[in-house]
Amino acid sequence: MKSLLGENGKRFCVSRAALSMMGTPKLRYLVEIVDECAGLVCLNVVLGLSSVLTNIDDWSRSSPVVMEQCQEALSCMDCVVAAGVTFCVALQVCLSSEELGLFIMEEIFNESFIVCPKFAFADVVDKILFRGNLIDELSKFPSLSRLCLVRGILTAVSRKVLYIGFFVSNNNFGSVMDSRDSRKSIKMILYDAILPELFNFCENSIDSHFSFHALTVMQICLQQVKTSILNKNESVDVSYNPISEDMGTRLLQIVWNNLKDP
Repeated sequence: MKSLLGENGKRFCVSRAALSMMGTPKLRYLVEIVDECAGLVCLNVVLGLSSVLTNIDDWSRSSPVVMEQCQEALSCMDCVVAAGVTFCVALQVCLSSEELGLFIMEEIFNESFIVCPKFAFADVVDKILFRGNLIDELSKFPSLSRLCLVRGILTAVSRKVLYIGFFVSNNNFGSVMDSRDSRKSIKMILYDAILPELFNFCENSIDSHFSFHALTVMQICLQQVKTSILNKNESVDVSYNPISEDMGTRLLQIVWNNLKDP
């Protein structure tokens, strides 16, 4: 364990080396090696932070250099957030807006009854350049990785996609162009996929670290919701209630439960 703290007890030596590798363009071929060492990097961060906290508990005041090292070490965890944003940007290189909306609803949020007359979901997946089974990989995401993926959608995906409406019939989704059919109700990615999932994350937080990230993503989502409502959901010509009474109550409860100092 002492070796992970670095020579002579130097903190964060492994994590700082990993960040240096990932930030050097000419050494991109070493990224896979850094990925293989992710466990050691995380352990080095945890041990380093534990050492700093132990000193603080002993009434020792950490220097600005040490606090800066802590911040740099924690940026290794920020890589998960950056990965979610990067993934969503990469999808937009491969897919059109409609294809991206279909992929987000059907694959990421498991809405399996979408009918799209223009293209099949399998054709959309085939257009994504990925070595391996992307659908299988996404299904195995742990909670934090999935939260970062949702944050990536909110940050990198255009509002045009977030406001795409899918009409729900008895057992499938139709196109927003079929709005004259009153037997169908509409679902949007922002309100009916992202927001309920964030509610679940905030209501069932696994620890304080996860809770912080979940509330941060919720704030980003609510900013998108505000813009959507001000723009009247891009003037979708249907009767659509974006936030039901139940959702409003849950939102207020989440805010109330977290009215405390950070």
